[in-house]
Amino acid sequence: MLRLVVGLLSAVAFAGLSANVEAADMVVKAPITKAPPKPESSGNLGIYLGVFGAYDWGRATFSDATGSTSINVPSGLAGFAVGYNVQSARVVYGVEADIAVALRNTKTNWTAAPCFGCEVRLTYFGTLRGRLGYAVGQALPYITAGLAYGGVETGLAGGSSENNTKAGWTAGGGIEYAIFNNWSVKTEYLYFDLGKTNCSITDCGAPVSVKFRGNMVKVGTNLRF
Repeated sequence: MLRLVVGLLSAVAFAGLSANVEAADMVVKAPITKAPPKPESSGNLGIYLGVFGAYDWGRATFSDATGSTSINVPSGLAGFAVGYNVQSARVVYGVEADIAVALRNTKTNWTAAPCFGCEVRLTYFGTLRGRLGYAVGQALPYITAGLAYGGVETGLAGGSSENNTKAGWTAGGGIEYAIFNNWSVKTEYLYFDLGKTNCSITDCGAPVSVKFRGNMVKVGTNLRF
């Protein structure tokens, strides 16, 4: 009887030992899960301040009941920007506000109907836009759109003038490239439309409306904090 009990206990102990060995073997052979790769960063993230120069090919259209005519109003501008970017995977999105002033008097004189001797110029220009980009190494190509506003000065040559702040919209795209010590450089294109403003008979010689729109190219640099 004693031999039988000893034999049963030995069999149970051996079975338990075998089970532990097999379990340990399963743990050792369990597949190792690798951590997912870290999303690639463009380096163009966070809060930033920037400066830029711009050139716009503005176009003003004078209109009244008799018809309309358009004139080109080119301008050179300089300004500053502030913005913020965040990243999800390779998608970068953010918001930017900027404002620029004309570097020189860019009045353009027109001597045809419906406004003889009228002058028009863009005095300042600003935007508030969303940006959506895709990180490719240190480069960030992006599209952008939002609010545009600016000062449109109209009047007669040598006479009084009206300076109206007008709001409209803008859309475009660009590319930003991260360089060293949180600095980046960028170039950007925008189409903008500031809507219409009215010029009185006193300042334009006739009551006319002026529609101002154009194309703008910017080159600048940003510093991130």
